[in-house]
Amino acid sequence: MDPVSELVVTKVLSAQPNAVVGSIQMNDLVLSLIKDILPLLDISFQSNTTLLNHVKALTSMVKKASEQESCNDLNLASIIEQVCFPVLRMFDENKEDRKLMHAVCELLVTTFISPQKTVGPNNQLMEKLSSELIAICKSSLKSGRSELGCKHSMSEPKLVKFSESCAIEVLSYILGAQSHILDTDSSHFALLSETELDEAFSILMDMVRDTNINTTAKIVGSLIMKILSLDPNRTFHKVNQLYDLALAFNSEGSNDDSGSNYGKAYLILCALADFILPNHTTTVTSDVRKNCKFWACIQTGLISNDTLTRKRSMYLLKRALDVTKHCRKGIETYHEVRGAVFFWSPETEKETDVMWNDLILLLETLDEKQVHVLNPLMPRINNLIKATWSRKEGPSLLHTSWLWILFTKIQKHDSTYVKKWGMSVLLELDLKQCPLLEQNEVQSILGPLVVMLKEPGLYMRVQDSPVGSPPFIADRLVKFLQSCFDALQENRRANFFHSLLHIMVSQYWSSPPLLCIAQALSSLPASPMWSRKTLELLRETMTTLLRTSEPYIREATICLLVMSVLKHSNLEDVPPEDVASVLAVLTRDGCFRRGTFLYVRCVTWLRETCGKKEASLWNPKSVAKYLASSMREILLLKAQKDDHKVQKLVRVLLLSVDAGVVNLKSQDEIITMETLLHPVVKTLQSVNSRAYMSTSEAQQALKIMTILLTETESESTDELHFYIHQLVEICLPDTVLFVKRTIESTLCNPAQLEHLDVLLKSLYWFLGGGCRHKQQPEHIIIQDLLQWGMNMMKGSVEKERMTCLVHQIVAMETVSILGEVLLTCNLSHDEILRQMISLFLETMKNIVKTILERPSDTDDSEISTSDRGSFISKFLVAEIKCVKMSLQFRLGTCGYTYRELLEKCFQAVSVLSREFLIPAIQCAHLIIPMVIEEDEVLVASTLSLLWTKTEEETKTALYWEILQEFSNLAFQPALLRCQMKSAIMEALKKLIDSMFTKGDTKNGIVNPIITNLSRFLSTDNNIKYAVQHLDVLISACLFGPIYKKNQKIYGDICSYVESLGEEVAVNQLIDRSCKEDNMVRVHIINLLSHLDPANPDHHQFSVAFIQALQEKHMELVKIEAKRSFPNSLQHRERYRLMGALLVLEPMLNREEATDTFQTLSTECLGSETQPSVRYLTEWMIIKLSFRFPHLRQGLWKQLSKATEKRPAIVCSLISVLAHLGFILPQDQQVAYFAEAIPNFVPWCMAHHFNIRIHAHAAVNKTWRTCKEQQFVEMLEKYSWLEKCVEFSLKSSGASKNTHKLLEDFWFLHKFHPIQDYSLETIYHTIPMLSGIIAEEWILPKDFLNKSLSWVGEGVLPVHNLRGDLKNCQPGTWRIKRREGEESEEISEGDVQKKVIPWKEMLPSEEMEEDIGRTLHSPGQLILVTSLIDRPPNLGGLCRTSEIFRVSEYVIGNIKYVEDKNFQSLCVSAEKWIPIKEVPPHKLQTYLTEMQSEGYTLVGVEQTANSVSLTEYEFPTKTLLLLGNERRGIPVDLIQMLDVCVEIPQQGVIRSLNVHVSGALLIWEYRRQQLMKTVT
Repeated sequence: MDPVSELVVTKVLSAQPNAVVGSIQMNDLVLSLIKDILPLLDISFQSNTTLLNHVKALTSMVKKASEQESCNDLNLASIIEQVCFPVLRMFDENKEDRKLMHAVCELLVTTFISPQKTVGPNNQLMEKLSSELIAICKSSLKSGRSELGCKHSMSEPKLVKFSESCAIEVLSYILGAQSHILDTDSSHFALLSETELDEAFSILMDMVRDTNINTTAKIVGSLIMKILSLDPNRTFHKVNQLYDLALAFNSEGSNDDSGSNYGKAYLILCALADFILPNHTTTVTSDVRKNCKFWACIQTGLISNDTLTRKRSMYLLKRALDVTKHCRKGIETYHEVRGAVFFWSPETEKETDVMWNDLILLLETLDEKQVHVLNPLMPRINNLIKATWSRKEGPSLLHTSWLWILFTKIQKHDSTYVKKWGMSVLLELDLKQCPLLEQNEVQSILGPLVVMLKEPGLYMRVQDSPVGSPPFIADRLVKFLQSCFDALQENRRANFFHSLLHIMVSQYWSSPPLLCIAQALSSLPASPMWSRKTLELLRETMTTLLRTSEPYIREATICLLVMSVLKHSNLEDVPPEDVASVLAVLTRDGCFRRGTFLYVRCVTWLRETCGKKEASLWNPKSVAKYLASSMREILLLKAQKDDHKVQKLVRVLLLSVDAGVVNLKSQDEIITMETLLHPVVKTLQSVNSRAYMSTSEAQQALKIMTILLTETESESTDELHFYIHQLVEICLPDTVLFVKRTIESTLCNPAQLEHLDVLLKSLYWFLGGGCRHKQQPEHIIIQDLLQWGMNMMKGSVEKERMTCLVHQIVAMETVSILGEVLLTCNLSHDEILRQMISLFLETMKNIVKTILERPSDTDDSEISTSDRGSFISKFLVAEIKCVKMSLQFRLGTCGYTYRELLEKCFQAVSVLSREFLIPAIQCAHLIIPMVIEEDEVLVASTLSLLWTKTEEETKTALYWEILQEFSNLAFQPALLRCQMKSAIMEALKKLIDSMFTKGDTKNGIVNPIITNLSRFLSTDNNIKYAVQHLDVLISACLFGPIYKKNQKIYGDICSYVESLGEEVAVNQLIDRSCKEDNMVRVHIINLLSHLDPANPDHHQFSVAFIQALQEKHMELVKIEAKRSFPNSLQHRERYRLMGALLVLEPMLNREEATDTFQTLSTECLGSETQPSVRYLTEWMIIKLSFRFPHLRQGLWKQLSKATEKRPAIVCSLISVLAHLGFILPQDQQVAYFAEAIPNFVPWCMAHHFNIRIHAHAAVNKTWRTCKEQQFVEMLEKYSWLEKCVEFSLKSSGASKNTHKLLEDFWFLHKFHPIQDYSLETIYHTIPMLSGIIAEEWILPKDFLNKSLSWVGEGVLPVHNLRGDLKNCQPGTWRIKRREGEESEEISEGDVQKKVIPWKEMLPSEEMEEDIGRTLHSPGQLILVTSLIDRPPNLGGLCRTSEIFRVSEYVIGNIKYVEDKNFQSLCVSAEKWIPIKEVPPHKLQTYLTEMQSEGYTLVGVEQTANSVSLTEYEFPTKTLLLLGNERRGIPVDLIQMLDVCVEIPQQGVIRSLNVHVSGALLIWEYRRQQLMKTVT
């Protein structure tokens, strides 16, 4: 039988169900079809529609025979053996035709369940085949799982197995058939016995444990659920097995992976929903709602990162709540530690319903990611918080774990605004009322809380708050930890805060969160809750987490942590040693120096602590004993590079002396500082006389005295300072001799060089090099050391090669250290010492021969390759230091010319390590001024090389020090005086451009340039060189980039720390202003404000500067207007430019003022749109017109010629002229007002609203002034104006806006152009009042910074002595609302809700592959869009089809699905609906096939016989054909349709968009089907 005949047979059998076909005829047809099928089995069936049609035809025949009760006459076994089994065996995991598989399975079960007339051989054969099929399926499922622990064994037939997915599909159909048999024919043999059902269930359970989630979904949804329905007697046991397995999966999985066992847990629970959460009162299991693990499972699922897991958890929650409400029985799920996890009572039903509805609404809305939908719901969280409060009648309505789930969900939201809201609510909880800590484990709270605290957006300054305000989270975090402190009992309090620190140390942190946490900890009330382990965690925090933080914030954080240590240490458990370990971490230059606030606080704390009787470990005797034992221990220790133990000892010793715990000098038998240091001094005094003294002991003693000198050094002196220096004087000669002897005896190879730095550092401090108040060292000691260095240099030639070089390094390093001491102690002019240094340098030159060149002997095998580079660097640096000393002492150039020295320095820099780069730069700094005239190219090349080397150190700790030294070199006076077109100046320009570019992304890069440049220009009459640096000065005047979010956070945090003042000691030791970008402009403004108009050089420079500013303004004007939004970079640059012009206004003479006035009044006023910039422009015009009266006529002339086409200019002119009239001397006002009134009044009738209001305000103010000053002439001449003014003020609209304008700080209210002229007004008050962002404000104190070239008042005063303007309110500007602020908050009533009720949430949403079978069941509406060729329409129709559960979506070209226009309208609907490709040229064949399957073909078209949509009733099996957008449905296809339906129209336009038309018909179809279901 050919395919066409087969189709005919199928159509006849399906179209004539009541026709009787002879049994012989039927059997012949069956055999003929089987014969046709056999050849097709050898052909790939991936797209074999013929085979599919033959299988369908066989199914139809078997069904027909079954209806005629003639199945005994058919050879059913042949169908199974020759068709079904062979086809099923052909499928594998990668080669499946789903339609063919379903068709064969349908044929298989149809054959098995066909009724037999008699029990005979045929029936027995079918039963045997049934058993064989079951065996194959079970064997296939068990295949490959024995290694995974499958415990079941069964005799497997030697048959070819099915693929796993095929076996699952077959078994699913068999189970369905079994259910059909039980319902319809009890006499039919059972396909599966009870034993086989149990065995199948066991196999499937093993598969669920081991297989992936997609297969698990098929097993649970298609097989296990059917087994449970077939075996009601054993359902309880099997459901409990599945339930326990799901809970086990939940406890072992990760909530980030829906495909893991964790995801399986929710799939299984949803599948079991009808059993564990039935809609009736009885259950087949114990009540899962009383199981805490069930609720915990739901809670973890609700915050899963996987969308499907969250949906399943929400389904379970909603269903559980609905079941609880339906049962109307009280329930309380109690946890022995956490309390009532779930509570419901009929007495509180109303409140509970509202509470759970609010919680679910918030959870589901948070998933939508739409802030405008969430914003009105935010207040409802307050109702949930109140529901957690304890009640007298019983447990709280809501356990706090649900509230915590909500907070965790909030912090996973994409919006920073939502996260900040959530953290604000969380941190402001009253934990005494809301038992969050009491009902939950500390770890379960602290873990997520720490993650929440890492959100960067929480640490930004609150918008519109002044610079220096605390970050959003700072005060709230203090309040939260205070609430935790109060809510926790003392025994849990210590554990809570210890756990917090433990979790912190285990994670990576940025510096802002650590600072805020440290501040919150230091703000807690004093409590002895920190043990030794806690202090160890704190120390680890300081040394690890803060290691990579920016120094300023790092030191501030450490300050606050130390304050916490002082407040919270348990003195009964924490000994002095542990506190000392923390203090030893602190840096002297960062936060812990004698005299700072932190040091004084530690002294006070120690004094108070040692005075407490209960602190047994901390009484004076205990502290003294600790110091004595530590001293002995350190002296016996082997010398180490790490000074931590010595630092601990010295810190506690100094604190003890300053606190009075340990006295300075001996008193009877009490331990004092004198007795403690006696062994140290004795060791140093006797080190050269005691032959058997350990060198380590002497080195440790030397280290103790060195650190004591370092720690006691300060700007002021006291008794302790003098005492330490007295001890040093006592042991100085012996110490110097010991240092020399140690160097001579031990430094014989490169490996020993690491000890040299330690010894020389000690020598430097002992000789007074680091001491400000040290007396000059004895000449005899210095001379002795210089002679020793000379002898070591001379004697080096007699040594072996490497030893020779080592001794040369030691000699050069020693002499260079002595040179630094002489410079520090002002002994550089001592002739004897100078001669000795000169002699040493001459000796060095003769011995080394080639200065600043790589020593050839370093290639010797005595030194390893890895150490060779470091050795060479040390040798070169030692030479560089000696050369630098020679230049500083002006003792010559070691026999070379300056040019040769610079060349050698240039070559040496290329091989130096980073730690030796600074000496090289310092040396080059001294050489370059001498080489400028001789070789500009060499100088330029050196600058470029040094800048490259500096840039390479950007991420190192030495970067800022290197950058400062380089800036001092590159921008020294000698280079800044070079000619404009010289090679050096060209190199400087490139260098400056590079530094400005780098400064756009990193704070503080530009500051050293401008600091050096402004210092240069302000001294020695160097202002005459300013013109050649005009470009740099202009760039600096406008400098200040807009930083990214992280940079803004850093700036806000630094400003906040600075606002804390001396309470954070870092503010006493680190000047942060050197890295503030605003300081770049401050330096330039300081320079401009101190220019003297009477100085010709100053005047010349100021005129050139103003011209350059005007040219720059024209460049900025050319920038597109759309980029100049408020607070954009262009807006800020214009404001900075106008501010500089205003500062220079006093420098202009009459002629220059006229030119500037013309530019400002025509070009600037006409191009500016930002109010703040217009203010300064108007102010500049007012001041010029006030100083030069001839300019006023120009203003009147411009106003008379102005038109309403440029309203901004008219308003500004009116403002300028009005201001000018009120600041003129009284004797000039009458004449001025006489001209003003007739010019202002006509504009009161202008069409433009702003012009009219400005004119009203100007006239009003002018007339009021005339009345106040009693200008009789004016009052009489313009008496008619009185009533006009009164009328304008009474008019509702005009009056309101006129008053608003008159009360504005700028327009004729508080602002006075002359009296308010100050730097404070220009750079702080006006920006603050005109809406400029706070980062742009410059405080008056910044203009008085000590680092400025000129300190104090200049021509332009710093402060505004009038307080009127400071007290004004900002103008009524329209500020864009922040994210989420556009909606009102609604605590009740209806809101947007894009969620699905639980009864419509299918628990079988396991996988994309099965969604179409579940939601889009076959046999209903098919939408055919093959004629449509526009992707947007196709995408919209796909989305509509998915929403209304169309069975199949037919498209002309499957590639349309990948089109971005399709995707934008489809929004992933293509994943959830079956899509089939039918090209337009195959449409006729497809429609014929569908018609043969019983579908009614409906076209959407207006035809002569079309039916109105309102009158047509859709059959269930409907195929809906849509026409092309322009051509509609072709006539040949219309002829094939069963009916055409048109949409009634009542408008003029004849047709609808095809998407709209399709949507209307799809909805009408679905509406009719829904109505049938209801009825």
